[in-house]
Amino acid sequence: MGKTAGKMSESTEFRSRRGRLACSARDLWLFATDINNFNRFVPGDTVSNWKSDGESCTFDVVPLGRVSVVLNEKVPFSKVVYAGDVLQRNNFTLLLDILDTDNDSSEVDITLRADLNPLMKMMISKPAGQFLEMMIGEMEKFRDWKQA
Repeated sequence: MGKTAGKMSESTEFRSRRGRLACSARDLWLFATDINNFNRFVPGDTVSNWKSDGESCTFDVVPLGRVSVVLNEKVPFSKVVYAGDVLQRNNFTLLLDILDTDNDSSEVDITLRADLNPLMKMMISKPAGQFLEMMIGEMEKFRDWKQA
């Protein structure tokens, strides 16, 4: 009888609700593709040591540790993908799907994908959902899309 190796981690997706924003899809895309703006929607009380060079950023998040993020893909006015890692070992992607509704508003869905083992998936499910809800909420309140 042969042994079959079990998969230690699997790709897990967490999705936000659809957010309605007070900016055009173009303005959201331009804002989101500037990595310097990435921290605008990450909770300030949990982030420290923010550094950005325009193409990538690093910061510390309580209780995760060091996070590195790079702009990975951008499809004009419809999609932005960030790739990152936590403590140089847990890779993730953060995908913004942008929907154009009219000149003054747009909608966005955020998807967080990570390779997680079953225990990590269980531990991270609630915080990931809270993180995505917080991001959508902050984006919905934000009004200075063209000022950045």
